[in-house]
Amino acid sequence: MADFEEDFLDEKPEAPEPDSYFLSAQKDIAQLYDSDRNRVHYIRQLQVKFEKKYFHWITDNALKGYHALGYLKTFTIKKRGGISTKFKR
Repeated sequence: MADFEEDFLDEKPEAPEPDSYFLSAQKDIAQLYDSDRNRVHYIRQLQVKFEKKYFHWITDNALKGYHALGYLKTFTIKKRGGISTKFKR
């Protein structure tokens, strides 16, 4: 059994190809940010803004994809009581 497990330890699963629904969400997010590059949004705000069109996890994954590409930056503002808010710009 150990030999079998060792064969798969170094393998990384391939990322699935993005579907049209995900790409559409990214396009809508890009249009929003391109309309005003100085505007800042928090993640939940964007999930609510697009909730009639996309599930919240689609919006979140689209944001994470743009962050990974360097299109968006994330920054965190800490508040009293240890609470913090993440923003995307």
